[in-house]
Amino acid sequence: MRVRLCPPPTLVLAVVADYGRQARAQGVLASGYVISGLRPVADGGDRSGFDNFYLSLARYRAHFASYLVGLMNAPAGAIAAALLVGERRYINDELYKQFRDSGLAHLLAISGLHMGLICFGTVALIRFVGALFPAMSSRFPLHKYAAITAAIIGACYVLMSGAPISAVRAFAMTLLVVLAILRDRMALTLRNVCLAAFVILAVNTMALFSAGFQLSFAATAILVIWYEARARRGAKQYHWSLRYPVALITMSLLAAMATDRLLPSILASLHHGALLPISLASH
Repeated sequence: MRVRLCPPPTLVLAVVADYGRQARAQGVLASGYVISGLRPVADGGDRSGFDNFYLSLARYRAHFASYLVGLMNAPAGAIAAALLVGERRYINDELYKQFRDSGLAHLLAISGLHMGLICFGTVALIRFVGALFPAMSSRFPLHKYAAITAAIIGACYVLMSGAPISAVRAFAMTLLVVLAILRDRMALTLRNVCLAAFVILAVNTMALFSAGFQLSFAATAILVIWYEARARRGAKQYHWSLRYPVALITMSLLAAMATDRLLPSILASLHHGALLPISLASH
């Protein structure tokens, strides 16, 4: 085929994302579009093992998403493809607008909610089954085996979803929780949130400038800070019938405050004075 290629775009305004820098960090040297017909050629077969694995995984995700869309009625198939394998190309504009107007558009992006349902749902299921056989399950630490199984299932889920930053962050937190359970230590602490951030930035420093990284860690950090403070103060527990709705409302308000009020001020301060993220990205 014949294509027209252009170098990565330059920075247009100082307050917008530098897509050219993000492209260069990912090894993308040019982008463009096809200006002729397509002619198939033989596969050279010179790809590395990692490239072959990534290509096979991408093909599996695409085929599985197409299978779900064909198997289920619209729009259930498109939603299932987005939730299970991270394929959101079947979500049309009208459906996305409905999610956005209802305040549920974030559910289409695989993040901590989905990882928590998968991993800790697995832990709950294994421990529930083990509780049915107390004579056998009391002979070994069932909760540790359940945590290891949940981590393995979470890793498979991250690969199937295409490994977006929000899912990788949630999986890194899951691994830290699993390690804490194995060491009989507290799992949900601000230290673990910081360790998860360092792991992601060590692999991909440019993630610092992405909205997924900033919004995800801003919301997660403020929730952990809130509940750590409540634990230190020994706050009184609500009645069992009120715990879930009160926790749900509290988490929603805190996450909204962190992503709608706190984060813009942090970004503004970074833009006007702090050079740490820029120096991290340059290295």
